[in-house]
Amino acid sequence: MSIEQINTIMAKLNMMHKSLVKLADHKTELITNGDMDGIKNMINDEQSHISAIAQLESQRQQAVLSYLKGRNVAPTAQPTIEQLIALVPTAQEKTQLRQTSEQLLQTVEQLQQANELNQKLLFNSLQVVNMTIDMMRPQQDNFNYGEAQGKRNPAATTAGRFNSQA
Repeated sequence: MSIEQINTIMAKLNMMHKSLVKLADHKTELITNGDMDGIKNMINDEQSHISAIAQLESQRQQAVLSYLKGRNVAPTAQPTIEQLIALVPTAQEKTQLRQTSEQLLQTVEQLQQANELNQKLLFNSLQVVNMTIDMMRPQQDNFNYGEAQGKRNPAATTAGRFNSQA
């Protein structure tokens, strides 16, 4: 494998992640509008994107391992992009690989921020639902027999006793 192929796979990964960012932004709108059917459809779209990203990531890993083997370098368990850049012979390929990896990293960070926002919105929505349910639920009645809890009526307590002096 060549560095150009690795760059191409990373560019595809970047495009897929950008598409996920767009989906996450659209999901934010759906959450704020309370469109549950739209959110369900969105989750299905996200799952297909995640599946495609997993396949591309597998291809990228295989391409990197193949490149390292072609250069007679013993690959580590998970070689880093910096290790790969150090092995690239030309400055142009190094620059291109570095730019592609930085773009991918920025896109992943955008996706993380969008997902965190959606998570917070969903949590807040859940709190509102729980609060509404609590307000609609009838309050428990007192389980004591008297009207006032903790206070005894002195007339009621003496009238019920046996009068031993009579």
